[in-house]
Amino acid sequence: MSKTKVELANALKKLSHEKQFDKISVSDITLKCDLNRQTFYYHFQDKYECLEWIYRHDCLLPLTKEMTADNWENCIEKTLLMISKDKEFYINSISDNPRIFMNSFFYVLTDVFHNLIKDYDRENKMPLSASFISEFLTTGIVGMTMNWILKGMKDDPHVLVEQFKVMAKQMREMKTLRS
Repeated sequence: MSKTKVELANALKKLSHEKQFDKISVSDITLKCDLNRQTFYYHFQDKYECLEWIYRHDCLLPLTKEMTADNWENCIEKTLLMISKDKEFYINSISDNPRIFMNSFFYVLTDVFHNLIKDYDRENKMPLSASFISEFLTTGIVGMTMNWILKGMKDDPHVLVEQFKVMAKQMREMKTLRS
């Protein structure tokens, strides 16, 4: 990972604490970290690509490295805690353009869940495809996370994750009853 790319991303994050995301320009970003516009465009197509990079590297990609079928709830909780630590940045940037975060989170989480489900159901006994199940779970988690962020992260992230855990437990119990 390029040191310059990180500097540009950090500049965008700092600026989002000072003004609305839609008011931030590439010039603002490059001035903040004392680089020129060409350097920015060498690393990113525009500020939205920079924003997506921040989402993926700050809070989403760590999910892919440590998430298992046994700890997925804890990994989601870590992600929500990371987001809540930089509340102002996430609320500001997501309020301006929620699709970037939603698509990034959806893409990463769907892939992780798909792999976990395939690993869990090696004998293909589940009545639904791993793709359908992973998209279903991801849609719920991403939707609830977006609501939590857009409502100002007023609830403790632990509460939201606890609700995810209860849902997962109920789903496991239903599977056990059917077996």
